[in-house]
Amino acid sequence: VVLRKRQIDLSLVPLRDPLAPNPQTGRLVAPHGLIGQSFDGDNIAIDGKKDHYRELWWRQTSFKANEITTEAQAEGAIEGFADDYKVADFYATDFKYRRFNAVEAAPRNVATLTGAKRVTSPGSQYDWKKSKGGTSGDDSPDKAG
Repeated sequence: VVLRKRQIDLSLVPLRDPLAPNPQTGRLVAPHGLIGQSFDGDNIAIDGKKDHYRELWWRQTSFKANEITTEAQAEGAIEGFADDYKVADFYATDFKYRRFNAVEAAPRNVATLTGAKRVTSPGSQYDWKKSKGGTSGDDSPDKAG
């Protein structure tokens, strides 16, 4: 049996307006977390730090290995750092920017983010109503199944 690593590509779409007030309380709890914060309704796309795989491959392995370790963690596009989002275990909800059980919480402040910013227009592919938050891989699908 040959075991191969697989990449999982995800797309997430809100089931309702993520910036609509809670119907029971009338208060807003804006989404957060590594993906949720992208649904902040400001029509600004922010590009964080990205890896350059060829440079990593050379620096880490001198082009000799089949595997590299990514280093970029979206710095500049997320509040804080990736370590701020770590939880103690699989079911934990406690982390620096948690919104679990919050009564009220405003969207992130994009003015504090250092990534490259692009203004988008409502209805564009970057509008939360049309876009999907998530990730898409750079590997090709396995044709053999």
